[in-house]
Amino acid sequence: MITWDEYIEQADSFATSATRRFDYLVDQVVCESAEVLDKISKRIHRDTFDLQEGLKLELGDVCWNLALLERWHDFPLDWGCDVTGETTLAGTATRARAMVRATALFAWDTETRDLDDVPYLVGRIAAYAGCTYSEIWGANIEKLTARRSRGVLSGDGDYR
Repeated sequence: MITWDEYIEQADSFATSATRRFDYLVDQVVCESAEVLDKISKRIHRDTFDLQEGLKLELGDVCWNLALLERWHDFPLDWGCDVTGETTLAGTATRARAMVRATALFAWDTETRDLDDVPYLVGRIAAYAGCTYSEIWGANIEKLTARRSRGVLSGDGDYR
């Protein structure tokens, strides 16, 4: 089981000076949040889409950007929130929209320094996907490690 602090350390090992830049991380946390919503939308409209695995990987990308924001730009986040309770596909879509909104508002006005709702939203979306924070973080490190070994750490596409 990986902790948030351990995840930050490991996540940073995949970062470059370019990907540690504040403006890059702010933009990417919005983009990755939107990709979470995109996965949910595809599941709503195409019943055959494997949502659980897709959500785990996209939530990992959201967390990677948040980890670097915390490490390099002093944005401490509380990952100890209670994320239990019934979760439906419709409720998960609403939470994904809220995460996109929260990250977009943060990008619009970074002086607010308000990303407090994002760990809760990540956790509730993860609950729908049947995974924990630790599983998301671990899967993200595994994905990045595999990409590094194949020489495709940078680039585009979920399955490179």
